[in-house]
Amino acid sequence: MVTETDSVILTCQVSAYPEAEVNWFYLGSDPANPDTPINNRADRIFDFHDGRLLINNLKRNDTGFYKCYASNSLGQDDAVMHLRVKGKTRRSNIPILSTNLHIILQVL
Repeated sequence: MVTETDSVILTCQVSAYPEAEVNWFYLGSDPANPDTPINNRADRIFDFHDGRLLINNLKRNDTGFYKCYASNSLGQDDAVMHLRVKGKTRRSNIPILSTNLHIILQVL
């Protein structure tokens, strides 16, 4: 769990040959929802297409399921994780500057 205004890097570790293209999707509150591509918007969310997704200045509505999708000429695979963003508390003594969450995915 992370807190509003923090930054987080979601990491999908992909092992594939030939090299896989990696994309992130936002599924909202239900992992069965249709994929919504992550847009690099407002200098806040960046899909580096290498397995890393950076979300700066987290907001409560960033809470939800995120899917990492990897594909190459031989196949594809995906993994889903849940991100929960809690509200900022007034007694926060030490701010969290960055958190890393990892998914390991293998495409053969």
